[in-house]
Amino acid sequence: MAVTALSAAALLDWRSLDGAGVDAAVERAKTFILDDRLLARGVNEYNYAQGYRLLFLSKLVRHERDAKARRALVRKMDDIVEDLMG
Repeated sequence: MAVTALSAAALLDWRSLDGAGVDAAVERAKTFILDDRLLARGVNEYNYAQGYRLLFLSKLVRHERDAKARRALVRKMDDIVEDLMG
C-alpha cells in the first residue's frame, strides 16, 4: 500500500508529460489505495501506508475537478487522520 500510494503521488507530479497515461494509472492505483481492507493493520508498514495515502490524496484532491469527488477525498483524508490519532 505504501509503495503504491507513493508511486501514484509521484505520477501526479509528472502528469504534464502524459496526462491520459498518468490518469489511467492513477485511477487503477486509486482503487487499491482507497480500499481499507488491504491495509496491513498492526504492522510497521501501516503508519507508512497511511502517511503515503495522505500524500497521494492531498495531491489528487488538487487535480479533481468535481466538487463532490473532492469532498469525498477530503473526508477520506479526515478518516485516515482520525484513525492515526485514535
